[in-house]
Amino acid sequence: MKRILIIDHQPLIREALRLAVRSVWNQASIIEASCHADAERAGRSSAAVDLVIIDPALPDVEGLESLVILRKTLPLTPIVVFSSSRDPQVAAASYILGASAHMPKSAMMSEITETLRRAASGERVLVAPKTPCASIDKLKTAHKRLETLSPA
Repeated sequence: MKRILIIDHQPLIREALRLAVRSVWNQASIIEASCHADAERAGRSSAAVDLVIIDPALPDVEGLESLVILRKTLPLTPIVVFSSSRDPQVAAASYILGASAHMPKSAMMSEITETLRRAASGERVLVAPKTPCASIDKLKTAHKRLETLSPA
């Protein structure tokens, strides 16, 4: 049975994601968190997490900080960033920081379920930004430096 961690501060979005997850994996065990602290506790529990879906706009972290921390805590677990931002730099940063997918909250349910299915199977489902990001090199450098840090 799949164990899915949904992290979003908005209850309505968590409900929509629960429906999407259930349409892909009917028997999945779903854990919800409304902030990074709760998500980190869930990620450190003894039971393995098979997929994480995260909104980067959490109340207790800045930007993609939660993605970076969870990537360290759950290095082999696919993480899908589910964001309301349409900024191509957010999508590029998600990719560079190790997300398996970046998907907009405006996506259709069929797109969401397909992205979740593909990400859970190990694919990276990221659309390249339409315009080049000036800070890609800075993000790559920062990511390399972050890789040297311990989870603490």
